Amino acid sequence: MFALCLVAGCDDDDLDLPEAPLDAGPDAAKPDAAVVADGGLDAGPNSKRIELKFAARLTDKGELECGKAYAGQGTAGSEVTPKDFRFFVESVKLKATTGEEVPLVFDDLTTGFQTKEVALIDFTTTGGECEGGPLGSNLSIKGSVPANLTYNGVKVVIGVPESLNHSDPVTAPAPLQAPGASWDWVFGYRFLIAEVLATSQPDAGTHHGDALDAGAHHSAGDAGGDHGGTDPGLGFVHLGSTGCTKSGDVISCINQNRAEFTLSSFDPDRDQIVADLGAVFQTADLSSVVQCHGMGASCAPMFGQLGVDIATGKPSGVQKVFSVSSQR
Repeated sequence: MFALCLVAGCDDDDLDLPEAPLDAGPDAAKPDAAVVADGGLDAGPNSKRIELKFAARLTDKGELECGKAYAGQGTAGSEVTPKDFRFFVESVKLKATTGEEVPLVFDDLTTGFQTKEVALIDFTTTGGECEGGPLGSNLSIKGSVPANLTYNGVKVVIGVPESLNHSDPVTAPAPLQAPGASWDWVFGYRFLIAEVLATSQPDAGTHHGDALDAGAHHSAGDAGGDHGGTDPGLGFVHLGSTGCTKSGDVISCINQNRAEFTLSSFDPDRDQIVADLGAVFQTADLSSVVQCHGMGASCAPMFGQLGVDIATGKPSGVQKVFSVSSQR
């Protein structure tokens, strides 16, 4: 179970800053940023550090827990268990009370979950049907923002920056090397991976034996995207850019499929962003296989919930998956 908190703004006493040389004169160069204890950067005296926290749940059934069964999911009211839930974040902006949108400057960490350009939020563990990454779960993004503003909203872009989206996973930064994070080097990365496995249906009364074996036929680690499709009760959506073609060294995609969401009444000092895995599949029929490889009619229910226009690949402005939860 994920127990979460939000941390913002370290005091100077909390920072392990290098001391200036005693003989430094008035013309001595001053560093633009100082390394702090966890490997991040303090952007200077006019900034404060933020740890933007995320949590996961499954509709009204409480916090997401690998290995737990959740009844009443999808249009058929199926019982499901989590299989995978991860997404990349390429941009965060905090909304100030003055009306400004201020970028969160990502720390360049050595943890394997974020660089200064992209972060991976991973809710999976090794319990139950969850595949789980080798580094475990990651529930936050660390960075800095100006300290002289008051913030009351947040805007998040789910995706991988286009400059990295078609890079080779073998040589890409650590978050982009996560198992199952890419289709292939032309298609680019799966921006969001959400998977559930149906364990029983309302009118069946017994477990689906085939559904429980679905993991043998489907692997998020298969970069080619070759999925089984014969086992009932497997629901997944892999969101990423589609319609991609390569001309020389240039790769372009017709549909970007980057999800964006804005949450108001969000205080980064006390609130967290909640991602609802059940809401992803709320309008999908999980009594049969629901496969979304980034395009096609089967993606429509999940795209709508995530706030992506399936026809254009642009944000629709309406999403049902992400919300604010206070930690006070």
